[in-house]
Amino acid sequence: MSKEELDGDEEPMCNKCKKKRPCTKKLSIQKCPEILVLHLKRFSQTR
Repeated sequence: MSKEELDGDEEPMCNKCKKKRPCTKKLSIQKCPEILVLHLKRFSQTR
């Protein structure tokens, strides 16, 4: 997965020094789900 740089207004506040610090956010999937749901007919073609 890709990393996202947090800067500017998105910077979190440090609990120790009470200042905003630049950081990175990473989203990853640790385990695949047992059930995968696919919506094949989600949109209708009728007008």
